[in-house]
Amino acid sequence: MSWDAYISNLETAGCKYAAIVGLDGSFWAGNFSPSADEIRILVKLATKGGETSNGIRLAGWDYTVVSMEVNENIKLKRKNCSAEEKYFVYCGVTKKAIVIGAVPTGANERNCCVVVAGIQDYLINANY
Repeated sequence: MSWDAYISNLETAGCKYAAIVGLDGSFWAGNFSPSADEIRILVKLATKGGETSNGIRLAGWDYTVVSMEVNENIKLKRKNCSAEEKYFVYCGVTKKAIVIGAVPTGANERNCCVVVAGIQDYLINANY
């Protein structure tokens, strides 16, 4: 399966935005493009933890870190925006990548987590 097929699966499951980035800082696939610096910061946070009081930026948008388990997952909510621009983001960490899914806040956040976690588990079992 191509990386784009995983993005299609996330979109079909309701994720408005989806991406897969490598732990080496590379962009693998997605329907939005975080910058190289944003990927680097996300990878560092996902694999090493660290200070999160200032939040994180993805694709130019500011997010608050809601919860984080190093080498497992990160949950984010968009901040400093209007109600219709608020998004929930779930990031699942694998051996070589981070799977990212985003939905409008309140719109099936649980389903976003379940679908991203399913792809995360699949990739871990495939040594990715």
